[in-house]
Amino acid sequence: MTKQHISKQIVLIFCIFIFTSCSSKLNLFVKSFIQPIPYNTIVLEDGTKTLYYEIEKKDAKKSNAIIFFITGSGYSSLQYYLKPYFENLDLNTKIYALQKRNISNRTTGVFKKPNNFDKENIFSNWVKDNTYFINKIISKEENKDKDVILFGVSEGATVAAKVTTLIPRITHLVILGSGGLPQSEELQILYPKYKDNFKDIFADIRKHPNSTQKEFMGHPYIYWSNVLFENPMNYYSIINIPVLLVIGEKDKSVPVESARFLRDEFKKLKKSNLKYIEYKNCNHILTDNNQRNHKKDFFKIMVDWYNNNKTSYNE
Repeated sequence: MTKQHISKQIVLIFCIFIFTSCSSKLNLFVKSFIQPIPYNTIVLEDGTKTLYYEIEKKDAKKSNAIIFFITGSGYSSLQYYLKPYFENLDLNTKIYALQKRNISNRTTGVFKKPNNFDKENIFSNWVKDNTYFINKIISKEENKDKDVILFGVSEGATVAAKVTTLIPRITHLVILGSGGLPQSEELQILYPKYKDNFKDIFADIRKHPNSTQKEFMGHPYIYWSNVLFENPMNYYSIINIPVLLVIGEKDKSVPVESARFLRDEFKKLKKSNLKYIEYKNCNHILTDNNQRNHKKDFFKIMVDWYNNNKTSYNE
């Protein structure tokens, strides 16, 4: 790719984000052109090809742990935000992240969805693909004696919880912006005025579970039928490794009640492996009413939590 071609792409993206008022995303896009993240191709269990990324933090060669990141919703390439997302993580580690199916290295998430994205963007694929990917990476000789931290954000949180129950080598679970209630219940908490409407919509989703044409809140029915009624407690209730659960009190994507429910369920089950952090007056990305982001503080808590819960691999 020539410098002239790169410049034209940056100008195009700049124009797009000026008109869509997404200056924070623009910043990530520009950074990704200046310092692109290397990517690799992996052939999944069913023969599907997709991409994955890896970034090193501090002196990764001295790391005691590796991290697997499972992203939230959308179809932007991980190229644009993986590195800045973890810029405040002060830990010797290597971070791996699997791209969702049908997303190229430069898919912006601004234009039309990639072909077949809606058809394959479903919970069962996220679980299957990440399970295969994680097992593949941790089977490498250099990773056999390291702690394995699974980090699930928002939509990726329940995926991470289920994957944790499927891979015994996972030693730590970090959950950000999620909880223990099914999404069908979370939506009714977030939008109480529409409870009656939801009943009809949920019934219609159950009636047309594989439809990619019928939509609800920007996603096709095939997406919703896979996640809407999934009960996270089916997984959390049997997880016994250390779990860090973090949410913003004013989260508008996932109600804080869902995270509090998960915290309380752990207490009811007499499980002592959950650390719960709630950021007062913060939203889904841990930004407070004064536009101060608390992610740096969150990562400090995460590092301290990990250091206090290292496994026998690293004692």
